Amino acid sequence: DVMEIHTLELRKLPETVGADGKDGELLDWLRLIRSESEEEIEMLATKTEEMKMTVGRLKQLSEDERTRMLSEARELYLMDEAARRDAAVAEGRAEGRAEGRAEGEARGRAEGKSEVACTMLARGMSIGDIADITGLNERDILSLRQ
Repeated sequence: DVMEIHTLELRKLPETVGADGKDGELLDWLRLIRSESEEEIEMLATKTEEMKMTVGRLKQLSEDERTRMLSEARELYLMDEAARRDAAVAEGRAEGRAEGRAEGEARGRAEGKSEVACTMLARGMSIGDIADITGLNERDILSLRQ
């Protein structure tokens, strides 16, 4: 029921963890993402076992050109799929609105014809004349009489 969003700007990361040590692990992960030197990556890999495994897998992936190309292709595929899905949702909403609008207009026209037919019946016009003028069939006009 509750969502919390945190925006973390890599350029604004503090260089050191505060005295209370809070958010140290999160900052280490963000520093890994931001890191530009091999030394910094190696230093971060010593922090936790998960970080060490991640750095090892990252090196493995980046050394193998075929794996790197597959990873990039997968990322592009996922972005394309997300764009197609977003476009389909937007198109579906537009179609739904158009269908709803057309249905509402048709219902409004039918109600308008019924009101006109009721008024004509009240004025004593013949059912045949009412059918000719409104386009309603005689059975529908007779049902309005009741």
